[in-house]
Amino acid sequence: MGERFNEKFLDIDIDKHNIKELIKDKTTEYHNVLTDLIKYTIENGEDDSNEIWSYKDKVNNLFSSVVRLQKDMVWKELELAKVALEDAFTPRIKSMLKVNNEKQK
Repeated sequence: MGERFNEKFLDIDIDKHNIKELIKDKTTEYHNVLTDLIKYTIENGEDDSNEIWSYKDKVNNLFSSVVRLQKDMVWKELELAKVALEDAFTPRIKSMLKVNNEKQK
């Protein structure tokens, strides 16, 4: 590999960084809404109002977003590993196949 990183690797790394920032933002938002839900529950008890269900829906949706973003982060890490392995081994494998094909002729 002549270059330290190729364009595909850098694009994936940028995507990963952006996802990491989104995870931070969504996690903070999740904790804020969860805190609001806890405060509301302490102040009003476990009533069946629209407001408490609104908080519960927000908490659930934000938690789902955080989990999805973390899954996306894992996939980006796997893509980075794949690109790095391909860059490291593909030239060597191609040269081995070329040598093998020449020997068979």
